[in-house]
Amino acid sequence: FDPCSNGSVSCVANSYCEADGDSYKCVCRAGFIASGQTCEDIDECELNACHENARCYNRPGSYECRCDEGYVGDGRTCVAKAQVCGQNVCDRNARCATDSENKRKCLCNPGFHGNGLTCSTDSCKEADICGDNARCVYDEFLQNYECECLDEFSGDGFTCQPYLDSGCRDCSRFASCQYDPERKTQRCQCNEGYTGNGKDCTLIDNCENCHPHYGRCAFNFETNDYECTCIRGYRGDGKKCERRDCREDVGMCDPVGGLCWLDEKRNFSFCRCNHGYRGDGFNCTPVGCDVQKNCHHDAECVFDGRYHTCKCNEGFVGDGRRCRVVESQPADCSVLNDCHGNARCVPQETGYGCRCNPGDEGDGKSCTPRVRVPCNEINNCDRFAECIQDEDNPASFKCSCTRGYEGDGFTCVRKAIKDCRSDRRMCSAEAECVQGAEDAYVCVCKTGYRGDGAVCSPVLREGNYLIYAQGQTVMRISAEERPRDYGQQLVNIPGMLAVGVDEDCRDGHLYWTDAAHGIIRRSQLNGSNVEVIVTGLKSPEGIAVDFAARNIFFTDSELDKLFVSRLDGTYVKTLVSTDMVNPRAIVLDLTRGVLYWTDWNRNKPQIEKMNMDGSNRRVLVRDDLQLPNGLSFDSYSQTLCWGDAGTQTIECIRSDGVDRRVVYAKASYPFDLTFLNNVIYWTDWQRKDIANINQRGGEPNKPLKLAFGGNGRTYGITAVIDKCPPARSSCGGNHGCRYLCLASESRARTCGCPDGVDPRLCEQ
Repeated sequence: FDPCSNGSVSCVANSYCEADGDSYKCVCRAGFIASGQTCEDIDECELNACHENARCYNRPGSYECRCDEGYVGDGRTCVAKAQVCGQNVCDRNARCATDSENKRKCLCNPGFHGNGLTCSTDSCKEADICGDNARCVYDEFLQNYECECLDEFSGDGFTCQPYLDSGCRDCSRFASCQYDPERKTQRCQCNEGYTGNGKDCTLIDNCENCHPHYGRCAFNFETNDYECTCIRGYRGDGKKCERRDCREDVGMCDPVGGLCWLDEKRNFSFCRCNHGYRGDGFNCTPVGCDVQKNCHHDAECVFDGRYHTCKCNEGFVGDGRRCRVVESQPADCSVLNDCHGNARCVPQETGYGCRCNPGDEGDGKSCTPRVRVPCNEINNCDRFAECIQDEDNPASFKCSCTRGYEGDGFTCVRKAIKDCRSDRRMCSAEAECVQGAEDAYVCVCKTGYRGDGAVCSPVLREGNYLIYAQGQTVMRISAEERPRDYGQQLVNIPGMLAVGVDEDCRDGHLYWTDAAHGIIRRSQLNGSNVEVIVTGLKSPEGIAVDFAARNIFFTDSELDKLFVSRLDGTYVKTLVSTDMVNPRAIVLDLTRGVLYWTDWNRNKPQIEKMNMDGSNRRVLVRDDLQLPNGLSFDSYSQTLCWGDAGTQTIECIRSDGVDRRVVYAKASYPFDLTFLNNVIYWTDWQRKDIANINQRGGEPNKPLKLAFGGNGRTYGITAVIDKCPPARSSCGGNHGCRYLCLASESRARTCGCPDGVDPRLCEQ
């Protein structure tokens, strides 16, 4: 006999029932300690469980350590954050600044001296470090010993120059004497961070104009000064702050009680507390019956030491929100939970009762499938149905609704067809409503336009050219050598490192990853209207556009993840986050709903594939690989090709994993490749051109010259064609999915839920 198994024992909150022979005892859960008749939370922060350079935050039954500003780690171990300045790493007591030649250099913070790479405490009391004509004095303001120039001298205490005149006799302690070349005299000038005439200097309050509601004053360790910053959930310079869309960073919402909620009318997502919690969405606390007032009239709201919960009065039974007299009627399924597996507990006139699910019959405690006479013996099908052989059981027959109708075969109703004939707004202004299949009317773009009919874009460009990434530039060249054609620089952004590149053949957008800034950008194919669509990444590399479902897929070699989002960068979802070491290139087979990617893990290099919805992941190629880099897929021949910088080869294989062959065995250091008219083009880190060869192999073709204006290594490459390739996607028009429609093999599809969004919302 286990007294804890029948549910008759009730322990206080934060405890559990433990059998003790024929009796029992209530034991406090981990992180709690018994205190009288309750279990109180243990404040682990009083035990100094965190690192000395971390802060401790007590949680119910647990705690969290967070490193202080300027330190990194898990909170139990924190180390000073390395500050990179140009080619150097500054000392923890230094800052990165720009000198008069506009070069970045490390400078020791006030109170320290050194070359910036190594800084030690300035204390003239401990060592004779003051310059000539200076003395060591105690500064009450700085609460430290400082070097101070003698009377008639001016300087920082380490270097002191004699006054040329009396212009610097009355300088403020927060000023220095500077030579004025125009007046050929010296004058007092307030130090950096102070303002005034040099005689009187006051500290500049950088936080004076912080936003009154959404800004705060915080210390910046890089500039060694205070500045305005926006509070959590807002962005801006601290003086002007606007609310952030939590789809950009769902981690800003409370991890336990918060969720990222989409306001569809405004197309804006914000943090809000889930049902049962209250707060601003960033910090949510559980809400009890003291606020909700949801207890039954035969119950009371009691405090169990941590939360307010409903408890039925003596002589009543239930969960506190529903209570009934124990003597008046026996406990029903709402208490006993004794319904059959194919039945539900539903409200009735008095209490609750069990009811068999549709298709079953019985009293709810016992349910069996309803037996029907096979339709091949008695024609009991609906008049809009037919009796057909059951594919799962060839020995039996079933009723199936005919085309244009839906139901179980015994009852069939006509499908509701909503098309452009009834709602002309479904079509673009540049589209026509024409008759399609199954009596439905569909939108078709007019001549000179392309798209899905709902969105049509003018065909303004010629195709059959190449676009490649080269450091801070994105370049365009013709796929064929032409006289006096020197190519074109499409985009040039200082500091950018463009890696992967792909195009949307439907509306003429260009997408590329920027590994230097951890973002994804896009523009028109001519390089205009550059915009950032995805942020918060570390080292994004490969990118592939699903022009049919209107999604993009991309990899991050530092986060070791593979993501998908809409074309505008919204609804980011992690598809793969395990068993990835150095993911790089990614390509799509839109017809079959499959994606491929390379992982140049030096210990286990491989090429993998899976469905676009993240299912059925498997390895396609693992043998004889060293550094697989670029990928390209030819949908017409179902051929996947890649470049390997280790084996120095260009190879191809069929999508089913057979017919592997070496196309070219003398590649130097191939990085990325693309198909165009049965020709493979690739970029190479050891070449200053675009190499190419026919897909069937043989001798390579004449290389293409790079466009003028670029510099450095070439990275990603893509081909721009004059029309979109064939793609029978099962996700056209997002197919009713609220966020993401993800295709898979056999023309199946899955509605994907973005990271940080309550999965229940995705099912609505």
